[in-house]
Amino acid sequence: AGQGRRLREGVTVAIVGQPNVGKSTLLNALAGYEAAIVSEQAGTTRDPLREHLLLDGLPLTIVDTAGLRETDDAIEREGIRRAWQALEKAELALFLVDDREGVSDADRALLARLPAMPRLLLRNKCDLAGQAPALYPGSEGQELRLSAKAGLGLDLLVQALKAQAGLSEVGEGLFLARARHLEALDQAASHLAQARQRLTEGAHAELAAEELRLAQQALGRITGEQSSDALLGEIFRRFCIGK
Repeated sequence: AGQGRRLREGVTVAIVGQPNVGKSTLLNALAGYEAAIVSEQAGTTRDPLREHLLLDGLPLTIVDTAGLRETDDAIEREGIRRAWQALEKAELALFLVDDREGVSDADRALLARLPAMPRLLLRNKCDLAGQAPALYPGSEGQELRLSAKAGLGLDLLVQALKAQAGLSEVGEGLFLARARHLEALDQAASHLAQARQRLTEGAHAELAAEELRLAQQALGRITGEQSSDALLGEIFRRFCIGK
């Protein structure tokens, strides 16, 4: 059900890190066009910038945020406050560092402040550091070397995003559960629990058998073994359908 929801609704991913590590460049590289302004001047990004993308079948909302640092600029401080707000609503954080400098003490302090969520450490500008793109387990968890400007390692990033979303192997076994499927599973579980309780209490076996029959009926709504009339009734109850 979780995989199905992610395929239908997508995953919200926040790009965070200190200024000038390549956050906006990464957003542009994933979007395929200049969605964000890129400048060597620190503090260019103020408001969080959102782009809705489809990467290898995975719908994503990528949020580019202001560089996280201490500043006396009131407008930049507001942008940083909004960046932390965007992080609270995200499902995955991409934390960027400059591969030439590595993970600094300031980076570690920011990592410690991140909300509890899956995260991926991106060592950007790996070409300038003389390193090849690679995805590997690092000291800060899963790490990826890439170059957003040169377009190196973006395929590895897409793989990592799909893996974080639980979609690394999308095939025939993927179950796209709808709301009525989940409701039917809940009902089946409830009836099974009632059957167990009745048997434990020493009730007549017929009462437990009735609960098992209702559980089987609920599962039949998932497997398609329910009657066509019942299915049509469900469709007309949930949707407004004309001729």
